[in-house]
Amino acid sequence: MDCQVDSTMVAVATPPAPTPAELGPPVPTPKRRQLPLLAGALGVLAIALLAAAVVANGSLSKKYSAAQAVQDYYAAMAHRDADGMLANATFIRGEGAYSYFFGKPALQGMLELPANSDIHNVKLTSDRQIDSSSRSITVSMTWNGKNRSQTLTVRKNPAQAHWLFYPAWKVEIPSTRIQIKLPNQAGIVSLDGIPGPSDNQTAIQALPGFHRVAMAETTILDGASADVDAVESPAIVTLTGTIRASARQAAAESVKAAFNDCDVARYGDCLNHTYKAPDSNFIYYFTVPGYGNVSYTRYVYALRNDPTDGMTLTVDANTGKLSASGTCTQTLTVDGSRHYNLKGDYTATLTWAGDGFDSDLLWDCGKAKG
Repeated sequence: MDCQVDSTMVAVATPPAPTPAELGPPVPTPKRRQLPLLAGALGVLAIALLAAAVVANGSLSKKYSAAQAVQDYYAAMAHRDADGMLANATFIRGEGAYSYFFGKPALQGMLELPANSDIHNVKLTSDRQIDSSSRSITVSMTWNGKNRSQTLTVRKNPAQAHWLFYPAWKVEIPSTRIQIKLPNQAGIVSLDGIPGPSDNQTAIQALPGFHRVAMAETTILDGASADVDAVESPAIVTLTGTIRASARQAAAESVKAAFNDCDVARYGDCLNHTYKAPDSNFIYYFTVPGYGNVSYTRYVYALRNDPTDGMTLTVDANTGKLSASGTCTQTLTVDGSRHYNLKGDYTATLTWAGDGFDSDLLWDCGKAKG
């Protein structure tokens, strides 16, 4: 079986490709949106900033805390920084205190003592809230080689703030009391080089720490000074009264002169004066201690020692007065050839007269055989 197939060819016309000019500008491929990534980055940044803020807040809170104010006060003292001490503290003066012992010159004076800057290992041991504006801070430290503990009240300073948010704190430093034992007729007392009142009170209020208490010299007394540990109150310091060498010399000269200032018409034992019996037709006797009755026609007393050697001088309470006492030895010579050695003592009240002492002398250098 034969099959016939008609084959017909169909031509399809294809239009020419458009030129680039005909196509126009290329259309950009749309990009994916970046908002999710940006939000994530901002979130990370926010977390980082928040963490930094927390760290910064913690650091600033510590830097401007009540405890740090106490630390800063003792750090300033350790560095001999009077301004730093003033910036961190309020000095509480007791009744009767003198303001000039609490100012900057007073701080500078006390800081000249090495003991006040010998502060090490200041550590916080207690931080307790008293109320909304005050705290009780306790620190331990080594101060001048001694372990100490100080508990101080610290209060907010409403007139000052740090970075608008952090309150300023002031450490309240209470005064300490220094009791001073003074000699009679003491000179003006000074504390760390600052003179005190002219009436020389026996107690001074000052800042806690180490102080040098000094007494000015007078006509009679040398100056004196002593360092005192006044970290704790009260503290006691004693200033000794040493009579000046010039005053001792003037006192000795006055006593010697007084031994020779004797009214022979009133007294029968004036030195270096020859006494004679009233009537040569009679025999006269007197009693000589340790020798019995001794006859005489004439006699004379003379000192055998310097009565001011070993003389004791005491400063009286009354201004310009001294008391003197000592021993004396003398020889009684009778009729030019008989000698009797005697001993005794004397007392004197000396009064300063501007250029020396006047002496009121009482002596008995013939009390006993010697």
